[in-house]
Amino acid sequence: MVSGERAAAPGPWYRRGMVRAARPRVLHVIETLGRGGAEQALVNLLPALAGRVDVHACALREPYSHAETLERAGVPVHLLDLSFELDVVRGAAKLAALQRRYGYDVVHAHLFPAELAVALLPAPRGRPRKIVTFHNVGYDYWVADTAPKRLRRAAHGLILRATMSGATSVSRAGADSYERHTGLTPIDVIPIPFSVGARPAVRPAEAVRAAFGAPEGRFVFVLAGRTTDEKGHMVALQALASLRDHPRRPFLCLVGTGPLDAEIEATRRALGLLDDTSSFGTQTHEALVELFVSADAMLVASLREGFGLVALEAMGLGVPLVSTTGGSLAEVIDGGRVAFAATPGDPASLAAAMARAMDEPEERERRRRLALARVEEVYSTARIVDRWVETYAALVR
Repeated sequence: MVSGERAAAPGPWYRRGMVRAARPRVLHVIETLGRGGAEQALVNLLPALAGRVDVHACALREPYSHAETLERAGVPVHLLDLSFELDVVRGAAKLAALQRRYGYDVVHAHLFPAELAVALLPAPRGRPRKIVTFHNVGYDYWVADTAPKRLRRAAHGLILRATMSGATSVSRAGADSYERHTGLTPIDVIPIPFSVGARPAVRPAEAVRAAFGAPEGRFVFVLAGRTTDEKGHMVALQALASLRDHPRRPFLCLVGTGPLDAEIEATRRALGLLDDTSSFGTQTHEALVELFVSADAMLVASLREGFGLVALEAMGLGVPLVSTTGGSLAEVIDGGRVAFAATPGDPASLAAAMARAMDEPEERERRRRLALARVEEVYSTARIVDRWVETYAALVR
């Protein structure tokens, strides 16, 4: 890993003044490499993309949790060590130093601070080309109800339209949102990839479930994600409370941390769910995968999602899924065809979907198989890498 402006020598194909190799050199810039959906999307994509494109990654500031994973997969990582979220002028200066050293053909921005830093990066004679990927539907929920907010949204749209040579979103809902709110068009949809394969080798399911607090003989749901309003933890707990007398005795394992930790703990106690739930903080991705494949079903209770990576991972790992249709989740689960679907924010609807998942084993298996097929047909890594190779080739042509 490379911190600040220090960097290893360029690869053997590159010397100033020489003709470039056929493969474009692409720098992906993101705010952090912590444990979030956009960050995991890069972990899914970049190692596979590296076989077709000369790809680097760059994080503006800590945390850098995924940096070592990318390095081990052969993706060079640059850590800029910025002091705060919107330290974007200094970020642009450090990106310019990397650009002088490596001569990127394309610089690819992910998330708002990276968008601003990349927008400020000089691009003499149109190089590097700049592209942005949107990972959320933020402006649909970040209501511009004051003059400063409206000014920020308008400025964001103006900056994007003036500096970006291309734009994509991980979902159709996200593309529609940003086209509507920023005026940036067109925005292509290129989803997050997932490689379908054999289930990873894990410990026996009962041992994993016990390690995460699930008593023997219970039907175990897992809800994984940061404890924020949009993830629907309170709705999930209310739904579970209404199923307390169900004969399958559902148990909910909560994994993740965030600003609502104390409120979630208080709700578990108030609803009398301490014996029906467990709560664990942030886990490694390997530990999460082990838990997912050891559970009876995944639960995604989100009020909204810009994509829904946890849902996609459950589908690709062959784990039955109960999910709301909030935001882009409706796209991922094909309108409910491949999962037991629920209305976002509705505890009764979520409880009914959870009950069906427990009561209908044949339907649970049918939807699990449909989900695997959908991941292979729509979200396979090979398919998504082809899309990106075509996109970068068109940008630098």
